[in-house]
Amino acid sequence: MVENESQNITARIPTKFGMVEIDGSQEAVQNILVGLGIGQSKKRKGLKTVKMLLNELIINGWFDDKRTLTEIRKELAKKGFTFRTSSIYPVLLREFIRMGIIERTGSKKSFLYYANPNKASVIKQQAMNTEE
Repeated sequence: MVENESQNITARIPTKFGMVEIDGSQEAVQNILVGLGIGQSKKRKGLKTVKMLLNELIINGWFDDKRTLTEIRKELAKKGFTFRTSSIYPVLLREFIRMGIIERTGSKKSFLYYANPNKASVIKQQAMNTEE
């Protein structure tokens, strides 16, 4: 149950320990409730996945040079997207390396990743066609 009190609101939540009250702005209270799994979260528009971001890097030619996994993570961070390396690698492997779009050279823990020129050009061409 949520009550309005001027600009702040109070949410009263029954728990096995008794009634819990959360006071604050509507947005703050709603964020807390969503974090607790109560209420509905608003889907954020424009949310990008690791796959989408890596695809953008390929299209923009960033993978034309050989890159380490750390460099990939740092480049995504520059764009405002923070991911753990352990979140990037599975997508890189599953969606790009196994498909032959990205290739790698080196050995375990020191791989360098780069775009396969033939397959990357197809992705770049498809991106240009969708912009038209």
